[in-house]
Amino acid sequence: FRFLLLYVLTHDYSGRLGRSAITAKGIVYHIYSDYRTDGRRTWATISTGVDPDKADPMEAELRAQLADLSRDPPSAAELDAARNHFLGRDLSAAQSNDELTAKFAHEFIETSGLWAREKLRADLMSITPADVAAAAQAFAKGTIIRVDVD
Repeated sequence: FRFLLLYVLTHDYSGRLGRSAITAKGIVYHIYSDYRTDGRRTWATISTGVDPDKADPMEAELRAQLADLSRDPPSAAELDAARNHFLGRDLSAAQSNDELTAKFAHEFIETSGLWAREKLRADLMSITPADVAAAAQAFAKGTIIRVDVD
């Protein structure tokens, strides 16, 4: 369910971090996120387009938004949007043979099998706002590696 956390936090300009850091405060001009696994370890990446003088405020905003998600779990609407996004992407993201191969390889590495559509739906529906809040709390305790490029 950490990928649902990333969606709620960073989805384009409409995630909590985007609404705060882009729309409200003008700290960054884009936010991307990704979630990877090698079958044993999993890591999340959040990247932003930020001017050097705004890097410190952006890191502080990321930490503040994670803390806020721990205290204020996603609403039913936020969680439904995240679920629907992943269900839709499961059907539509991989179109070419290369994309399908990568999708199936990722599923197999992550789950030791392939996702059945109904199981994916059931798994997503079983995730609660409290689960996402707990993931935010754990995520906030993780390591933030910041790369500043001049």
